Amino acid sequence: MMGPSKRKDLQWGHEISEEFLNTEWLRTWMCNNYYKLSLSDIVRINRYLAAGLHEVDERMASYVLAHDPDSRKLIPSLTTRCAAMAVHVSLLSGRTVSVPWSEELNIKSLMRWAGEELGVPIGSVCKEDGSSVLKLEDSLKEAGLQNGDILYATVGQARLLSIRHLPAFVLISADRTARFLGEPLQGGPLLNHILHDVEDVSFTTGAAAVLRSDESVRTYGARDVGGLGPAGLVNVKQVSATFGAFAAVKGDGSVVAWGNPDDGGDCREVSRQLRDVDRLYSAGQSFAAVLRNGSVVTWGDESGGGSGDSSDVQHLLHDPVHMAGTRGAFAALLSDGSVVCWGDSDCGGDCSRVQQQLWNVTQLCGTDGAFAALRADGHVVAWGESSAGGVAGGAQPKLRNVVQLQASDSAFAALLYDGTVVTWGSPSHGGDSRRVQHELQGVRALCASSAAFAALRQDGFVVTWGKLQMPIIGEVASVSGAAGRFALLLLDGRLLGCQEKNTCNWVPLDALEAVVPSPLLRFRGLRGPFGLQ
Repeated sequence: MMGPSKRKDLQWGHEISEEFLNTEWLRTWMCNNYYKLSLSDIVRINRYLAAGLHEVDERMASYVLAHDPDSRKLIPSLTTRCAAMAVHVSLLSGRTVSVPWSEELNIKSLMRWAGEELGVPIGSVCKEDGSSVLKLEDSLKEAGLQNGDILYATVGQARLLSIRHLPAFVLISADRTARFLGEPLQGGPLLNHILHDVEDVSFTTGAAAVLRSDESVRTYGARDVGGLGPAGLVNVKQVSATFGAFAAVKGDGSVVAWGNPDDGGDCREVSRQLRDVDRLYSAGQSFAAVLRNGSVVTWGDESGGGSGDSSDVQHLLHDPVHMAGTRGAFAALLSDGSVVCWGDSDCGGDCSRVQQQLWNVTQLCGTDGAFAALRADGHVVAWGESSAGGVAGGAQPKLRNVVQLQASDSAFAALLYDGTVVTWGSPSHGGDSRRVQHELQGVRALCASSAAFAALRQDGFVVTWGKLQMPIIGEVASVSGAAGRFALLLLDGRLLGCQEKNTCNWVPLDALEAVVPSPLLRFRGLRGPFGLQ
């Protein structure tokens, strides 16, 4: 029996069998090597296969041999096996793509492949039963997947993270590439960094902790406020931040803290209690850990009844569903809709004056010195330092049918069901909106910076008041706030940065487009030291 005929490839000088020149062979080769190829390589081969050719020309054969000189050793019998083995990735819309099976392929590469085929960025994938979101670094085998399994995917969206006490934003693209925008942090020129595989970012007043997709943490910024984290911090599930410290929950339920000890950077005194921790919350100078059994452990500032000492209310603190913090106090929303407070009474740590009104609460919000609670019936209850919004005063009768609360450093803003806005607190921090009240009609969302508010109307215009009073700007898709500035995404994809000097400048899109295509940008406020929504 004669062997396969041979042809000489002039560019590479390899002998190529006729089996190699079959497009099914090329498809097989790609199935077995695609996790080693770049996205441009994959697109190139797919376009070639889509041309409907039955044979591989010598140029494509040379291309394959250049990537894998040993590929001529593969045999055509792999074709049938490879074509039949796949994992199916489906969007909620029903659109589905099949990704060739390989035990060594990791979830991140699978998402990239599926996203390219579907034409949308993939944000996450989970098993068909919805049991858990799969880890990016796991291989298909490690994730427990088998040939023929169906995965459900969510479309990824870019996020712009910020807190109102730091003059910077972090843009995280759908592919988890991140770039810092705004003023650089102390002790670290973060604006020069483009970070990869970023899951989330937390901020103190001068440092950032980056939680990566592999569950490791990297820190940047001033050392005295958390910029120097512990080496080799891995298996992290959540990072939380106060003014000057970070705390991280690990996969085994333990907690690691670092930064300024006065702001919660040292948790050794309660380390024995910090077992089986489910999640963390933060106030200005303290942390609160909720254990899986529903109990709460706090540490940090304990001076003068600080928020780090919850001993007086421990008998009431069980099974909280959410917490908010001010500069020196915590408020915990319990599963029955009631609220428990502790910490500095001048910062909202004593809610006894309004305790009888705190029922069926659905949202908590905090300035530096006061809290506001939104009830299910649309009423609002406020307490704490009066100059920071702890007393609604003349605004109280208007606080009916409220659907959203926002807080600056010393004022609150409430969005009503009819699209109007009610404000109270420090006038210089946005507590007085009379100058623009006639413009606050048809509002669909509110956003806060450190000393101002922005209202996004249904018609796409943004109205601002407080220390940052910029001209009314139209064609806005979304708004995000930080210390002394807002960032506005326009409908055409441009990003506009506005500062307290009442100046607005375009953020250079050539810098952003390297991270994410501008039409895919979406904003999300980071839940930082003050529960910013």
